[in-house]
Amino acid sequence: MLSSAKLVPAKRASQACCVRYCHWTVVVLHQLLREIVYLLILGPVYQLKWAITCRKRPVKAAGSVPGCTKRVCFVRHGQGDHNASLKGWKLCDPPLNATGEDQVRALADQMKPRLKEFELIVVSPLTRAMQTATGGFAGAKASWMLQPLLRERMGAPCDTGRSKSELLQSFPQLVRWKGIDELDEVWWSTSFIEWDLMSRVEQLEDWISARPEKTIAVVGHGGLFSRFLGHHLKNCGYQWVDWDASAAKVTTTLV
Repeated sequence: MLSSAKLVPAKRASQACCVRYCHWTVVVLHQLLREIVYLLILGPVYQLKWAITCRKRPVKAAGSVPGCTKRVCFVRHGQGDHNASLKGWKLCDPPLNATGEDQVRALADQMKPRLKEFELIVVSPLTRAMQTATGGFAGAKASWMLQPLLRERMGAPCDTGRSKSELLQSFPQLVRWKGIDELDEVWWSTSFIEWDLMSRVEQLEDWISARPEKTIAVVGHGGLFSRFLGHHLKNCGYQWVDWDASAAKVTTTLV
């Protein structure tokens, strides 16, 4: 487990701007094109697939639901410069900005009374998610794990990551996290459009369902979580859900 000290990533030259020779408006247009594919093409295709195969997807609902096997707390990362400005979408793996750090401190105050409940804290390998997790859950005695399935859907350069070697150099504490040994050197999507996005959502659902822990925090990203929750969490927003892997339909309620 990491200490409660704030993670401060070592910057690299390419981190300042992933797309040096491309105007930020082009990056925004690329993002819109990707979202059209994700929402209007991939989403309906996988809904049809699930209907044809009668795949049972986990129930996600608020409150105490009979039959639910565990509770999962979805937490979106704090604000980075890519959230504050469209021009920030060109940044590569941006860290939290000052506003994001304030949001994480507020998150820590909200989570402090419930830290003892968590058995596992699972985190996206993107810097902003790791900073949010280690700050927001500082002092938790739970196991910590990196899970690349939690990475953001590929929408813009800010959703690209850093290699495993770079992460270990910047965050040497990660050697004590589960999942670091299994992490690929390049663990993020390198394609222009992440065609298997909904398949990854399916894999993540199955992975959560198979975990033995009863109370889990997953710290990740708004674009990905919207595929689970049906809405976009605000920066450092979170939602508790009851999780029943044996049920056949999905319902979500904001809590």
